[in-house]
Amino acid sequence: MDLKNLLYAEIERMGAQNIRRKIIENPENSKHIIERLMENCIKSSDIISISPCELVSLAEALTHYMLTNMLLPSQRKIIVDGFELSIVIPNARSMNKKLNETLIVQFYTMNNLHLMSLVDKLITLQPLRQNIWIVSYLPIGNTIPIRNYVILYNKNLNNRLISPFSQLLVDIATYVKQINYSGFRIL
Repeated sequence: MDLKNLLYAEIERMGAQNIRRKIIENPENSKHIIERLMENCIKSSDIISISPCELVSLAEALTHYMLTNMLLPSQRKIIVDGFELSIVIPNARSMNKKLNETLIVQFYTMNNLHLMSLVDKLITLQPLRQNIWIVSYLPIGNTIPIRNYVILYNKNLNNRLISPFSQLLVDIATYVKQINYSGFRIL
């Protein structure tokens, strides 16, 4: 079973309508849902061990699913200046018009680019470092002052830039509210 099928099987076990209802009711509920889905996917895959790279890919697929269900504006897997961005919020058009209101969420799988090359490219596309968030399996390091959402999160970390992956959607929802996005939404 591939990871996407595994994820959707776990979503069905949890109840897609139940998930949707809970996250629309309160975006904070996404934290628990993400934790549970990731945990269930890892347990379900005991037969096949999931590599850190595959876990990041699983996290990306889960993020896409949750963004859709939370009705949060985003564009996914888009090419800008020959570089594939994982997620742009609210959309790529905002990169040209309102860079200060554009958030890039990049999933770092460790096999796509050297980290510093990735960060350099992201900074050329979005010079506001606070608007670049990287999702990774392990923390990317203290030398890079960019927000980092970590799948294998250690609660003993004392760094305000490092958060558990389960916090990502709550922070995206807060970000969208802060920029007062009023674009087209499907209800």
